[in-house]
Amino acid sequence: MNKFLYIGAQYKASGNGFIIYISKDGDNTGATDMEFGAWSRAIKFDRNVQYFVASWEHQDPQLWQVVNESTKSQLQEGIQKKFVSQGVGYEVKIPLSVLGLESGNKIYFVGCIVGGDGSSSPDTVPNNVYPENWDWNVPISITNMAEFVIP
Repeated sequence: MNKFLYIGAQYKASGNGFIIYISKDGDNTGATDMEFGAWSRAIKFDRNVQYFVASWEHQDPQLWQVVNESTKSQLQEGIQKKFVSQGVGYEVKIPLSVLGLESGNKIYFVGCIVGGDGSSSPDTVPNNVYPENWDWNVPISITNMAEFVIP
């Protein structure tokens, strides 16, 4: 029987995108610095990130795997169902098996409003500390992520 991870994001974006980064507890694959490849952003983490769901404005969300420090791969078939509400956000349904997850695994996640390629994030959920004199070109370090245990 397939089990799924459902992700919903409600946000406002004007000339921006929204990314939800996912980190699997205890997994050292992926990368801590997102400033490379597809959806390159000046965002760094204190833990490795393996996946993210990204949407520009309120367009079709995409699922990506952060393979390592230099490779990100789009998982075309990874999202089973999508719902996009123009001007409001999106919902996606992803099989746990696509993310290498099973019952009892813990994940960490954070949502980020993002600017264009190479920029950082002006707002995160949960909140993170911003450097003094932050601007779009100033990297942000994500240290605060929400936790979820797969039931």
